[in-house]
Amino acid sequence: MDWEIKPLDSAGITRNSLKKCQFESGQPDLDRYLKRFAWKNHELGVSRVFVACSANSNVIQGFYTSSTGALSTQSIPNLQDKFPQQTPALLIGRLAVDKSVQRQGLGKKLLKHAFESAIDISKKTGVWAVYVDAKYEAVKQYYQRFSFMPLKDEKSILFVPLQTIRQLIQ
Repeated sequence: MDWEIKPLDSAGITRNSLKKCQFESGQPDLDRYLKRFAWKNHELGVSRVFVACSANSNVIQGFYTSSTGALSTQSIPNLQDKFPQQTPALLIGRLAVDKSVQRQGLGKKLLKHAFESAIDISKKTGVWAVYVDAKYEAVKQYYQRFSFMPLKDEKSILFVPLQTIRQLIQ
């Protein structure tokens, strides 16, 4: 299947249609976020919401959010002492795919889009890594397939350095 990934406010979706969308990922908290909070967070600049729709459609089949953050250098395994106390990073706050298209590669495509965005952002401001908060073991295992590693002191927080991302994309 071919999907187009666009910022929420450029996808031909209205605030009202988002509240009524039939998106169901199997994770009620992610579905609720999309329908109730995504538009406001995107509009306020708290996070950027990117949606994936099938070509020539505005039916949301997947989404992810991104925002900036920082990781404690002391929490990152094997990091050189030359780094400052905080290392700038891009947070993928949420990522979900509708049940109707799960296991068809959309999650991977959304993640690649987030990786490419991190690389673009790093050309204008400091970004050393991408990170996620993997609240469930299955989610943790999913991200580890893409070279994410746990922090030393918070095992649910996984990160991947931009240097590794560049290698993965090539």
